[in-house]
Amino acid sequence: MRTGHRKNLDQRVLHEDEANRSLLRDAHRVRTRDTGGGRRTAGMKERDSSVCEGCPLRCDVSERVAKRALPPCAQGSTDEGLMWLLEERQQGVPGVEAWLREFVATYYHDVDGDAAMARLQNQNGGPASVSVSEPTPEQEVQIQIKGFTRDELDDYLRFRCEGISRKSAVWLDKAAEIAWAQTGGEVSREACGKLRSYTLQKYSDIDAKRKVLNFAKAFLKHLGKTRFDPRYEMFSVYLEMPKSVKVRKAVTGRIVTVDDVKAVISYINTDDALPDRHRVGFEALVLFGAYTGQRPYSTLKTVTVGQLREALAQEKPVLRVMAEQDKIRMEHYVPLHPRVVEVMKKLCDGREDNERVFMLESFRKWTQKQKIPLSRCNGHFIASDLRKFAEQHGDVIGWEQSNRAYILTHGVAGVDWGHYKHPLPENVYDVYMKAWEDIML
Repeated sequence: MRTGHRKNLDQRVLHEDEANRSLLRDAHRVRTRDTGGGRRTAGMKERDSSVCEGCPLRCDVSERVAKRALPPCAQGSTDEGLMWLLEERQQGVPGVEAWLREFVATYYHDVDGDAAMARLQNQNGGPASVSVSEPTPEQEVQIQIKGFTRDELDDYLRFRCEGISRKSAVWLDKAAEIAWAQTGGEVSREACGKLRSYTLQKYSDIDAKRKVLNFAKAFLKHLGKTRFDPRYEMFSVYLEMPKSVKVRKAVTGRIVTVDDVKAVISYINTDDALPDRHRVGFEALVLFGAYTGQRPYSTLKTVTVGQLREALAQEKPVLRVMAEQDKIRMEHYVPLHPRVVEVMKKLCDGREDNERVFMLESFRKWTQKQKIPLSRCNGHFIASDLRKFAEQHGDVIGWEQSNRAYILTHGVAGVDWGHYKHPLPENVYDVYMKAWEDIML
């Protein structure tokens, strides 16, 4: 700890004025015991150990022990802090013994408080000025703090998952499992280093690494606040991401073209192993995703037959996506291209309104098995490529930016979207069709 921190161990005090602090220290010196024999000074009265009677503030000692906060009258130097702790230990205040050991290990590096106190006395028994050395890295590592239980980790996980979607909570679940598996509830330099090394080796994606390490750092901060011990948060330094040269990419490396979408539809129609129901459903999913650019796992997966029937019944077919069906919780209208309407009518026949329209999970497994190559990049087609196609081909056909942002719910932050814009469904459809009317997949 730096010298400035030793001069003032706790900045959060009510009395910063030096004159008041001097009076408080003098009041405590009156009751200081002779550490050699454990005797009190003449005239010292017996007191309740729960109250710091020598201090005019009558500090609550138990609360200060729990928070590891020295009173103002013992903040002049480390020597005064040590004498105050020894006095409270003599009074039998619960928890002081553990705090005293931590204090001595941090500032004096002695075995116990009495040994440290002996260093502060000269031959006449008076306190001596002692130069306290900085703790070495090895000594810092030896300072142990209490670990955490699986129940505490699970409680924090439930707290973090409240009010967020299941998809967002998946990574929190993964991060909690990894944190427990790698640390076993231990909070130390070695445990944090093990967690960091495992995370960096397991994941190649930088966002995945950040999610796990940031969860662990947030949990340490949570422990520090709930246990009134800031040392937990200090271990976050061992969970930092490595410094690396940032490579700036001008555009995404994944390109999806009209030919790629048509190739997927061709694969669907020529796969004899697919039942007719799956063939119609897969083709409808590809066309809907390519023309509308909706997110597969938050929107496509949750659209119901009833919603689709309501949209198809309108003169200008527009699907109303509810807030809970969108990743960013934005209710919006999605125009349906005539090519989409054609297949959707077949898909709704003979089905209940509460049924989900698309078999997204079956389609995902089918694409994994087929490994359909993309023509302009090194990769195979996946469901999320449909959204990329809508965005990328929108640039080719001159899709109006505001209409595109609204339908894709992408880039809709700001005052204009939050307080001014509110497109009507018929206008959304008209602007959309100006760009997409002639595009036939």
